[in-house]
This record gives sequence, structure tokens and C-alpha cells, in this order.
Amino acid sequence: MATSLIGLHPFTGCDSCSGFFGKGKIKAFKLLKNNDHYKTIFNELGESFNVSDSLLSSLDKFVCHLYGQESAEDVDEARYNMFRLGTHAEESLPPKKMR
Repeated sequence: MATSLIGLHPFTGCDSCSGFFGKGKIKAFKLLKNNDHYKTIFNELGESFNVSDSLLSSLDKFVCHLYGQESAEDVDEARYNMFRLGTHAEESLPPKKMR
């Protein structure tokens, strides 16, 4: 678990990179704590400077889960689902997927 925190800390925001709007480290930590797959991906993120496509896809799913969109395949789908509901301000939507 401790090695996973090395990857989770910068991913969720620190002094050199922004975090997710309205999503604190506590929610992200709870997701990590309760999911062995997330422990594995953040452990990998903390150990390597290279991000594989499969790791990027898993991080995408983590962000979807962080925003309560567990069924979404990627952050763009999560953004669309939340926008379509019309109950979320634009700044509270997940970030767009980098292309």
C-alpha cells in the first residue's frame, strides 16, 4: 500500500501539478485502499517514468470512478454522461482525455 501512495500523491495533485477539481486526496485514497487493481497501477506509476497504454487506460478508469462514473470506459464518456445529466457545472466535470 505504501508504494502505491508514491504514484497516487502526484496524480491527485501536489505542489508541482494540479489536482482534480472538487476531488480531494481522501476520496482517491479510499478508492485505492478498497481496490487491489488500483493499488497495482499506482504502484507501477510510482516506480516508472514510462506510462504504457494499459496503465493509461487503467488511470482513465480510476478518474471515472473518482467522479462516480464507474460504468464509463474513459473520461470523455464520463464527461459526456455528467454533462448530459445537466446537474454539474463545467468546472466540476472530469478533465478531457489527452490525445
